Amino acid sequence: MKNYRAGLIPCLVVCILFCASLPLSLSAQKLGSKGRLILVVRNENNEKLSSATVTLNVVGINPKSTDVNGEAEFDLEPGIYSVTVSYASYETKNDTGLVVMKGEVVRHPVSLAFKTGEAVVITSQRRPTRESVGAVLAIQKNNSAVSDVMSIEQIRRTPDVTVGDAIKRMNGVTVVDNKFVVVRGMGERYNTTLLNGSQLPSTEANKKNFSFDLIPSSVIDNIIVTKTATPDLPADFSGGIVQVTTKEIPDKNSYSITIGTGYNSISTGRAFISTPIDRKEFFSVVPSDRKWFLGNWNPNIYLKLVSTDQQALRAMNAQIPNNWSFQQYIATPSQNYQFSAGLRKRFKNRSSLGFLLAGSYRNTQSIEQEIRQLNGNNDSTSGRNFSFNTDISGLASLGYSIGTNKLTLRSVYTRKLTHENNLFSGTNTNGEFLDAYSSYLTTVDLIQNRLEGEHILTGKKLRLKWYGDLAKVNRNLEDGRTAPRFSVGTSTPTYDYIDKFPSRGGVSASDYEETRYNLGLDLSVPFQLFKQKQTIKLGYLYSKREVDYYYSFLRYLIPFGPNVVDIRDNKFFGKPLGQVMTPQNILDGFVTYAPISSTIQTSGGQSVAADFYSAAQVNKSYFFMGDLNLSEKFRLIAGARYEDNL
Repeated sequence: MKNYRAGLIPCLVVCILFCASLPLSLSAQKLGSKGRLILVVRNENNEKLSSATVTLNVVGINPKSTDVNGEAEFDLEPGIYSVTVSYASYETKNDTGLVVMKGEVVRHPVSLAFKTGEAVVITSQRRPTRESVGAVLAIQKNNSAVSDVMSIEQIRRTPDVTVGDAIKRMNGVTVVDNKFVVVRGMGERYNTTLLNGSQLPSTEANKKNFSFDLIPSSVIDNIIVTKTATPDLPADFSGGIVQVTTKEIPDKNSYSITIGTGYNSISTGRAFISTPIDRKEFFSVVPSDRKWFLGNWNPNIYLKLVSTDQQALRAMNAQIPNNWSFQQYIATPSQNYQFSAGLRKRFKNRSSLGFLLAGSYRNTQSIEQEIRQLNGNNDSTSGRNFSFNTDISGLASLGYSIGTNKLTLRSVYTRKLTHENNLFSGTNTNGEFLDAYSSYLTTVDLIQNRLEGEHILTGKKLRLKWYGDLAKVNRNLEDGRTAPRFSVGTSTPTYDYIDKFPSRGGVSASDYEETRYNLGLDLSVPFQLFKQKQTIKLGYLYSKREVDYYYSFLRYLIPFGPNVVDIRDNKFFGKPLGQVMTPQNILDGFVTYAPISSTIQTSGGQSVAADFYSAAQVNKSYFFMGDLNLSEKFRLIAGARYEDNL
């Protein structure tokens, strides 16, 4: 048995990150003997109110106006304070009992109600609430669509480590395989995924779907599942829209490191059976010998070599690694490391510059029992699944705000490596005894780079938002293998080297890439009618998708000829595949890898030993929406959306 010595190496990486974070803490902006009070002013719809007047009831401290984030801050001596917040057309509010402590930053949310009649001053006592929970509840209450919201504070109370784990706790949401979401009973093709407000590419090559186990819960701020349509949302859903928002830049300089581990009595310390696991896989890196597809073995030239150069064809097939043999390891406890550092610098001209850097690493090894039974007892197999997973993610945000203007640059990257092995046996529909195994090494990469801006046009209180981003998903089956052995009656199980059906075993690989370019802007125009606040919103969205996909399945075969049966029965019968599919046997022409399908390439008419497609789509959307409060108890949301797909 082998132990994963390399599995402890990530601990060293965490130590390096810890040392690297020390300068951040040393350079942190110090409050000294004072504390900081930040007032966050929003209306009943959870919209940030810029230019609201915040007056601290202390002699000698001048009133301040909120910035584009709806925030006003004061550096104060430790004590208990009260504050008055006022805004045109809204009720004035007095909050008391605000406790400021030495060296601490306190964020206090203030919600202003729209003024409907005579002037009223509302006084409230400070309660120990968490703003993130209150904010998301306000979103759910006042959202123009039916929705469910989960904040990071709620997620922290659970053991959930990915969005796929957390989202299953929301109403009307079902999660399949801990990663695929079904909303209101509608399958994956009827749902849409947004990250920071932009649509994400699909993680699956043959259907519209997104794997939510890609995104760790440590880098998100909240999750919103919207179940009804509004004009400002994409129109390509009937189940729901899952909106994931990543962390915001913190209000004070900070850094943190979290280390966790887990023990599973079914898996940890047990024999873990797998095709060779390289040390690099602990860092989500694919070993070079596994990256043979579209490299050492190229489907673009395979069919050409079949008719022109058999020796070169054998040499190319011999480049496919001989990873048919299994090894036995010992499953180790799960590892989970998280790192984050935030900096914020405030300037005298009511501007601030902030930076956030966060990352996470997770490795798990699990063993599960599996049973499959179809058509009564005619097709029945059972076995075990051995799954090795490494997840790496990173988040970087840079934000600058001055007065009523705000710019933010976000970058999100996440990568998941899965090395999955299955051992099972039983009978198939043909009455054959089946003794088989499979192994799949898969990687999925997600990256999003986004620049966004928010501006309050002073005087008319118009709010302009815009963004541009690029999102890309790469899903690669680096190396897939299926190897069933068959027998009828009491005959010895053996591999099939003659039939060309894919169910008889072979190697496979794929390369899937989807890129989305998004550009959008919207303008909100508030006004007053019937002594109620009204809002008109109009906007534009441009989205372009580009998709490329290659897939090849290669059967291990004895080349057709008069000696096929003789070679099978006398040279290879009863031998394991690792001794049969050797580079030397391939070079000598005893065995080969043969693709089971080919597609005519549209560019140049060249034959390719793969199933593939390339596609592009452009979507242009325009919308107009009115959020109208006709009375205190009657709210009307109406509008129109036009989408043009090319």
